[in-house]
Amino acid sequence: METNLRQTPLTVAHRTLSGRMVDFAGWEMPVLYTSILDEARAVRAAAGIFDISHMGRIHVSGEGATALLQKVTSNDVSALQPSEAQYSLLTNSQGGIIDDIIVYRQGPEAYLVVINASNTDKDLGWIHSHTPANVTIDNRTAQTAMIAAQGPRAPQLVVDIASDPSLLALDRFQYGTGAIAGAPATFCRTGYTGEDGFE
Repeated sequence: METNLRQTPLTVAHRTLSGRMVDFAGWEMPVLYTSILDEARAVRAAAGIFDISHMGRIHVSGEGATALLQKVTSNDVSALQPSEAQYSLLTNSQGGIIDDIIVYRQGPEAYLVVINASNTDKDLGWIHSHTPANVTIDNRTAQTAMIAAQGPRAPQLVVDIASDPSLLALDRFQYGTGAIAGAPATFCRTGYTGEDGFE
């Protein structure tokens, strides 16, 4: 395997658990631990967790943050309330699609934009090219981890880990904040694949 692949904060854990590591969009990622069939059955019957830390996490804030995202995305970010998210598209100046993204509103002029791993640099460059002086773009991909939990028992698993039953009240495309093992965490219920669960 290439030695110049990027690694997530969980790479050592994946190797320790004998994950079969592969090159995925320039990241060293586990493709499986036991077998595809066993793992698919586990997720369908109970729950599975997935390291998705390779996805880009971009914080957009400042007086013009809403106006910027209104310009470069296809959905209406002004309709979001804090703690809500929306699936959207990052579009070019002709309206063509650059990438599909999820936008989370954190405050009146503060957002988290999650983008696909293979497009992070391209997407970030496009956003930067339209960013006015009153907006700050902060790429926090390398400083944070992101995990998805899916399957019928995933919601209860997350509640147990977070010690927070209120997370079950979140609807799809809502998020809440809390902690895991004393570290701050954001719990998103976007269910990108259609399965119930959290990111």
